[in-house]
Amino acid sequence: MTNSSSESHSLQDERGSDSVSERLNAVDLGNHGQAVQRPYQGSCFQEESLNEVHKARIGRRKEVEGKVKWISQSRWEDEQRSLKEQEGRGTFAFLLDDSQRSSKIIISSPALIAVAQRMIPPAQLESCSDGVAIEEPFSQLLHSINDMRSDMISCHADVKDLEDFTALELFLYERQPQYKSARNALNTRLGAMVSFEMLWVLFKADDLIVVTDKFEEKRAFKFTHLEEKLGRFSGQRDLCAKLSVCGWCIGWDQEQECFTQNSFALNIERFSGHRSVRSLPVYPLRCEEGETRTALIADLEKRGRHWAELASNVPRCLEYDGRAFRIGYARVASDRDIQVR
Repeated sequence: MTNSSSESHSLQDERGSDSVSERLNAVDLGNHGQAVQRPYQGSCFQEESLNEVHKARIGRRKEVEGKVKWISQSRWEDEQRSLKEQEGRGTFAFLLDDSQRSSKIIISSPALIAVAQRMIPPAQLESCSDGVAIEEPFSQLLHSINDMRSDMISCHADVKDLEDFTALELFLYERQPQYKSARNALNTRLGAMVSFEMLWVLFKADDLIVVTDKFEEKRAFKFTHLEEKLGRFSGQRDLCAKLSVCGWCIGWDQEQECFTQNSFALNIERFSGHRSVRSLPVYPLRCEEGETRTALIADLEKRGRHWAELASNVPRCLEYDGRAFRIGYARVASDRDIQVR
């Protein structure tokens, strides 16, 4: 059975139940007593929702034991209502949908939906008919689980809603049993090691992440999300061959002459075993040692202010027209014009 929406639409069907008077009203008499046809505006053009007559004319696909048959819209809606009552979807706090390659949790409890929307960036939540969905490994939920709990307690959530939240929290830890130990190990910062499969534990939305550029200088970006890039690794296909760490920074638009938000993605190639977090091409700033982190932040802020001033101010050019001398020499080097910018 398809999951397509049964949202109502108005239909224009001239076979509607128009009265004789409505059809006569569409005819007017001209100046010479001749019948003049006016555009017909019967009630069927003004329907705001599907009625039973319309629904009987709409077919919906239904698959039973491998065979396809078509049923009316009315019957399809009745079966959907009955199915929902039997399954009791509305009585669950959340659902696990593992029908696809990547499992997802669908949060259906109004209280859990509300706290998830408050604590998790909207771009990381997928809206669906039953609530909001998050794909495995459920990093957004796991990273925000403590904040969500604190928020519900501070908002004096109902006891039943707190029980639903506890069920969600325990279920997440059951699905990702390595999360707690990996997170604790990474929070030690010094000497933290991570496997490729657990890289997602490292990055949390809005984290500051560190990248070393081509000049061997460290730069900071704001993390947004991860993207898997499928490929071949060690002879196996359809594996996550690299992980794209996506984020943004502030740049200068020379044409518009204004600061802009620039997006970027840096790949971490798949590796075997474990690697030191700070050996990765990109990693969270919090993984730096305390004193190093403080000094790095101060240096980045200083460089950032200096860059912003240079980028946004009108460039100053100095021009010299005359003989050029080499520093340290008394004689004339050449008789050419030079420009110093």
